[in-house]
Amino acid sequence: MMGNGLDGDGNFDYARALDEKLGDLELESLGGKADLLRGVAEKYGSCTGGASEGELEDLVESLRVTLHEADDGDGDAPGVSGADAPPSVQRFQPDIPPSIRALWSAAAEWHFTRDHCGVFGLNFFPPADVVKGTTSIFGDAAAREYWRAAKLSSQPADPSVAEAGWVLFASFSEYDYLFCCFDRMSVHFGKLRHMVNNCFEEGRAWEDAEELVDLLLDWSSAGADEACGNDDDSALSEMLWRETRRGRKVES
Repeated sequence: MMGNGLDGDGNFDYARALDEKLGDLELESLGGKADLLRGVAEKYGSCTGGASEGELEDLVESLRVTLHEADDGDGDAPGVSGADAPPSVQRFQPDIPPSIRALWSAAAEWHFTRDHCGVFGLNFFPPADVVKGTTSIFGDAAAREYWRAAKLSSQPADPSVAEAGWVLFASFSEYDYLFCCFDRMSVHFGKLRHMVNNCFEEGRAWEDAEELVDLLLDWSSAGADEACGNDDDSALSEMLWRETRRGRKVES
């Protein structure tokens, strides 16, 4: 028994890892799955150490400050505060969804291929980067507001990644990004949405990050992750592209 979910050839196998139980690790828990996925990322890409509770709480506070304090003049904050903030911002209660917390506790930053350049293959951004990235991915705060208003006008019944509470979490190409709802007061708390920033497009992705983790572990167990070892990030990106469109109409 290898004891780390690897078969005799050194290939990661989710089913084998479940059978081995990896010591006392509860593999069906969020933390257990995150640790298994870390093994996949380390084999083909890289991970940093896990984020501390202090770092995660700093992120929650940064989200609260960004939304509720006035713009400091650098163009990154939306420039709202107190009673002057829109109702959606006043109601916003930032929190880290359990599935995202489990991933960041296992590793603060994830890359599933070596030549990722920060966007290719699949990348989970570290907590320290997501506040600034959530705005800069649109260009600036004004562009983010334009996106939000346009989506509200064209799809009033759907949430938008440009709304308060949605936080940039991952990328799987230079144009494809995943956002997660960090507003614990929202019915969308923990859900993931896919945004294509060069096509003014977004749509539903997964119910939560655990669903994405399950997909990645199944994909790895089936051997598809060998493409990452061959420095081919396109197979992973294309798989994720297909899955984000499964059973939904893209909200462009």
